[in-house]
Amino acid sequence: MNEEFINAYQQLDLPSKKDKLSREMLVIGEYIKDIEKKLKFPNEVDIYNFHPIKDKDMNDDDYLTSLYQDVFNIERELITIERLMKDLKIGE
Repeated sequence: MNEEFINAYQQLDLPSKKDKLSREMLVIGEYIKDIEKKLKFPNEVDIYNFHPIKDKDMNDDDYLTSLYQDVFNIERELITIERLMKDLKIGE
């Protein structure tokens, strides 16, 4: 990531930072869904969609907990994809 992106992110207020991070997590989740669809694997990834207006009263602890859950779910899903690909000998 270059300095321009970092500086732009640092200029955002906290709700906007949370929204930006949530959107990035959603993009990662969509990539995982696309991979699973192409491989005909069931999709199990679930990412929280933070909304800066609806979730404006969400405290930082709750937000970080939801972010941690997202990271955990993504990690779990990637491990599952890797195991299924290994079991099916895909990409070897």
